[in-house]
Amino acid sequence: MAQDFTKGSSPEVAWSSTRGWSMQSLTIDFSKTPASSAEVLSIFQVPKNTLVSRIAAICHRAEGGAAVVDVGDGSDTDGFLVDFNVNSVASSLSTLALTEGTPNTITGYSGGKYYTAADTIDVIPSADLDYAIVSFVVELHCFDVTL
Repeated sequence: MAQDFTKGSSPEVAWSSTRGWSMQSLTIDFSKTPASSAEVLSIFQVPKNTLVSRIAAICHRAEGGAAVVDVGDGSDTDGFLVDFNVNSVASSLSTLALTEGTPNTITGYSGGKYYTAADTIDVIPSADLDYAIVSFVVELHCFDVTL
């Protein structure tokens, strides 16, 4: 079963024209809305022609058992954050990471991702979640959107 934590059928944006910058946040109390292992949780809607530059995760209350979450989208389920521990009160921010090689390449979406079509940012837990409280924050740069 997939859960939709987004705020409606269209993206919630902090601008009224066709361009802008926005930060959005969402806190999920899994004791009120439990999630199953491998369930896709849609947390943010991304308008077309938008750069998602970074995502942060903050665990306010630990799950009480081994559990991590991945944050990404349908193309790369852990593109932004890989194995964020929700059994520890901690935080993480997607930052530039390189995969060594010839040449070095950017790892996942650590340099951000530009969306040419509308999409969602998703969270996928590794275990059933029924106690943790986790916040997510996304930074969006919209270049031209018709809402």
